[in-house]
Amino acid sequence: CCIFHVAALNTMYEDRESWVDDHGLRDDGNGMRYVFALYFAASTVTTIGYGDVRGISTEELVCQVFATIAGSCILATLITVIMSLVKELNASQMRFKRKMDLINTFLKAKDLPLPLQRRVREYFMFLKRYQLGRDDMEDEKYLMSELSSKLRQEVALHINAGIVRHAPVFQGADESFVA
Repeated sequence: CCIFHVAALNTMYEDRESWVDDHGLRDDGNGMRYVFALYFAASTVTTIGYGDVRGISTEELVCQVFATIAGSCILATLITVIMSLVKELNASQMRFKRKMDLINTFLKAKDLPLPLQRRVREYFMFLKRYQLGRDDMEDEKYLMSELSSKLRQEVALHINAGIVRHAPVFQGADESFVA
């Protein structure tokens, strides 16, 4: 933006034709010309240019070429990053789906009772919901092992409070007993 504006100013001072003349801005202040230069930069970088503000002098054309190349590179990088994120998300979802398919096959093959099958599925859904895969569980074990025993107990109680409170064994028990 600034470089495109400076290129136009240099061209104007040498009394050569510029994009400023194309838009009747020679007699306007720097502010209006800068707004047009900002518009040029934004449209060039985000959409590879509309072409309504374009360089005329050599300096302006060089700026336009570099701005177009920079815009193309930024756009390509952005698309690559977004595609990477989508691919990783899809891969993670596919891994979980394969895991659940394997679990379902196992449960049916072993002819486990339906309530037990449901509990096993719910357990794996719980792990997914809280992102507790094998690696995460190893990290959690390591972090917990680094805590003092009292602090480890407090953290474990806080993390597992919801599970413990809903366990049938603790139904109706005093809150201080459960804690």
